[in-house]
Amino acid sequence: MRSTSALRAFSFAALMFAPALAIAQVKGAVQQGKPDASRVDPDTKKALQVPDYARWRSIASPAISPDGKWVAWSYTQVRRDEELHIKQADGDRDIVVSGGTRPSFSDDAQWIAYYIAPPVSAGSGGRGGRGGRGGAPAMPTPTAPAPTPTPAPGRGGDGAGAAPPRRVELMNLATQTKTSWEDVAAFEFSKGAGYFVVHRARQQPPPRNEGTDLIVRDLKTGADRLIGSVSEFGFNKSGSMLAYTVDASDDAGNGLYVTDLKAGADRVIENAREHYSRMTWSEDGTALAALHGLDADTLAQRANSIVAAVNVSSDASGMKRVRIMPGTHGVPATFAISEKGPLVWSTKNDRLIFSLKSQDPSTDR
Repeated sequence: MRSTSALRAFSFAALMFAPALAIAQVKGAVQQGKPDASRVDPDTKKALQVPDYARWRSIASPAISPDGKWVAWSYTQVRRDEELHIKQADGDRDIVVSGGTRPSFSDDAQWIAYYIAPPVSAGSGGRGGRGGRGGAPAMPTPTAPAPTPTPAPGRGGDGAGAAPPRRVELMNLATQTKTSWEDVAAFEFSKGAGYFVVHRARQQPPPRNEGTDLIVRDLKTGADRLIGSVSEFGFNKSGSMLAYTVDASDDAGNGLYVTDLKAGADRVIENAREHYSRMTWSEDGTALAALHGLDADTLAQRANSIVAAVNVSSDASGMKRVRIMPGTHGVPATFAISEKGPLVWSTKNDRLIFSLKSQDPSTDR
């Protein structure tokens, strides 16, 4: 019994002193100059150099298909072409597109469209749409690439200061077949993925008129339709109708139009040799409006009116058109309806919200 008690006391003492012994061994090792594996000498870290900054990559323009089966993103890098990745979420397919950026999926997840930016050329200016850069120096500056300017939805580039035109590619995700268009300012899928539209960029230097070609592709048949001199465009909520304004070089054919995409029938909402702008659909896609007017040498503001149409559908007989101008519908006769402010429908499609500005004589005479 006495030997057993002594053994237990010895074991307990060994357990109590084991941590102290281990700590003492570590301290002794450090004092003897032996390296501690758990510590990192800060002097051994690699310092970043200026050229290392150019190797950094960042993710831009992430997108997920509506069914969640595809993801897309772009890798951006200083003075390097962007690289678009289109990858299956539960699969091995990873499609890489050099220069691809700003991807957009159709709502049936069968198609993807994206821009192809002009390539970065050694010793020349930077890629279009990312801000001009001079020739790359031997030691690149540690700056991130500027973001790609985004044109306003449904409008072509505005000339000075606008992003340079780029190519757009449309890809069928099942077959990976591609169709491309050059010199594009904007593109859009319709609701239901029945149609895809491409709006060409304006020529440089920009002409007086703002209209450019609009290409409407039927995604089921692959047929393209060309509409000329389009300045603004937009699908209604259901994607069954496409509205657009025309701004031609000689003002012939200027106006507000709507197309029944399924029937292929065009309808003239308003037609005049005036400038049309601020085209807008109501939230439910059954009412349409736009400003139109002319600049007068004697007036400071453009003399605008509003053309509005309600009950816009495939049945043209139910549509009603209203014209709003200064001196009517409660608009003061001494004010101008300004094209510089928004044009918005109320939720019940019974009111329009727009901007007014005092109409004064021109001071440029």
